[in-house]
Amino acid sequence: MEKVVSAHLGGKIFQMEEEVYSRIISVTEGQWKKEEIESSLAEYFEARQNPSQVITSHELTEAFKRMGYQEPEKKIPTASTQAYRRMFRHPKTKILGGVCGGLGAYLNADPVLFRVLFLLGFFVGFGFILYIILWIVMPLGTEKDLQFSSEKNELL
Repeated sequence: MEKVVSAHLGGKIFQMEEEVYSRIISVTEGQWKKEEIESSLAEYFEARQNPSQVITSHELTEAFKRMGYQEPEKKIPTASTQAYRRMFRHPKTKILGGVCGGLGAYLNADPVLFRVLFLLGFFVGFGFILYIILWIVMPLGTEKDLQFSSEKNELL
């Protein structure tokens, strides 16, 4: 059983499922024709056989079809996007060994930041040793790793 909310559409109050309300909000959000969309929905819902009935998700889908509006598809996570993130040396953004590029891809940051940190760490004494250890320990990224890190950045 869905939670029911009262919402104003086109100057009229309608009872609708909470999911329906959130879908309408997501559709009208940022639209320059927000009032037109809401008034069209209000007219459609008011013309129903039983206007006092709660508006369901199915009715909203039908209203969108009649208006000629197609909702954007939700991205369903696939097995490749649910895979675990892996730290690797980035072969395409490497300058020396690809460690900073790999850290940047893993943490979604600019590799230059890590290059500066390792350079500062070099003068303190631990940066060079840490870089060499990471160079040895981190595997070189494969094409699949590079594709996964670029998909992850698109989703963010």
